[in-house]
Amino acid sequence: MITFDAYYPVIADNVVAGRLAACSATEDAPFFDSCALGAQDAFRGFSVTENIGQDLTSLQLSWRGRFGESRFGYELFAGSGRVFRGFPGSGEPRYRSAGGVGVKYRLTKDFPLDLALDVAFNDVGEQFAYIYVGQRF
Repeated sequence: MITFDAYYPVIADNVVAGRLAACSATEDAPFFDSCALGAQDAFRGFSVTENIGQDLTSLQLSWRGRFGESRFGYELFAGSGRVFRGFPGSGEPRYRSAGGVGVKYRLTKDFPLDLALDVAFNDVGEQFAYIYVGQRF
């Protein structure tokens, strides 16, 4: 798995973040060591057992900001990815897209660590909720 992350500060306390990910596994790799959209690349919007294959590429973009000087923040995110040479039984590999919104709560004023709640919507009409500490990437 190879990932390239980039962060660009924009107006006020806002950041545009991006992640480009690529993965490749051998044909005889077990399913848990294969490439899965959402597992190795932190892609939101799909079950990690839904899109599994030998190769994967994905691109995600995110706009992150804070509500003034408060501990609350937000995130708007979107991405697209594809699994190539799918794992048997995982369906026909194709490009998948998802996007969503998130709210963040800064746990301490001194250290930038957030508790996050994200809701993602994918291109097949499914919704997913994520609760985690930190950032996805």
